[in-house]
Amino acid sequence: MTITFPVSPERAGKGAAARALFTVAKKQVPEAVERNRIKRLMREAYRLEKSVQVPGTALDGRECSNDVLFIAFIYRGRKESVPSLQEFRVEFRRILQALARRPNRAEPTDDE
Repeated sequence: MTITFPVSPERAGKGAAARALFTVAKKQVPEAVERNRIKRLMREAYRLEKSVQVPGTALDGRECSNDVLFIAFIYRGRKESVPSLQEFRVEFRRILQALARRPNRAEPTDDE
């Protein structure tokens, strides 16, 4: 699974939380039913694990600026090896904890 997380200040309201996108490539999983199943599992795992505190968003309980965190989760596995919900939860927990520890590179500098 790949994760990207650009911060975009222009589209968010004050105190906005993280927004998530889930995608499964048609080339990796050709059947739409299976792609939708994988996306449902990913969304459910994210819903259950998103309580991890992400600095700089409303998820950490503090008032934040106009920034919002857009996270894209890209499934890169194959149809033959679809993880279970529990395996997705473990992976999402690991990713979100790493994201919470990540220094906020979107902080304005003195040059701006």
